[in-house]
Amino acid sequence: MTLVGQPLAVLAAFILLGGIAGAGFFLSLRRIVDRYLQGGPAWRPAVLQALRLLLLGGLFWLAARHGAAALLSMLGGFVGNFHFAGFNHM
Repeated sequence: MTLVGQPLAVLAAFILLGGIAGAGFFLSLRRIVDRYLQGGPAWRPAVLQALRLLLLGGLFWLAARHGAAALLSMLGGFVGNFHFAGFNHM
């Protein structure tokens, strides 16, 4: 597909999906780092990290199947949540 011809509702849905995915991604990153710092078996956070990345990859693959505009919309929503998750001090 091309950038032209995507319905605005589809693009808005991918912005929303990207926003939800971004919030979940960055908040789960914080939780996984906390688990590493708390100690315990190292395989648990590693498995959670792998699942988190697989889920995110699947969501971006879904957006890519709908075209470049959907993928860019999802990326915009995803990156927009970087500050929401508390990483604004970087």
